[in-house]
Amino acid sequence: MKGRGIGLHSEPLYFLTKSCAERANQLMENHKKLDPGV
Repeated sequence: MKGRGIGLHSEPLYFLTKSCAERANQLMENHKKLDPGV
């Protein structure tokens, strides 16, 4: 891991939000498969 400071702060936040968004998309896709009426 290189550089402490801004890079250390912004990158994990980006990956966190990205993974959260992907998880949310997965949940929505699963929900659509379970309940086609949605």
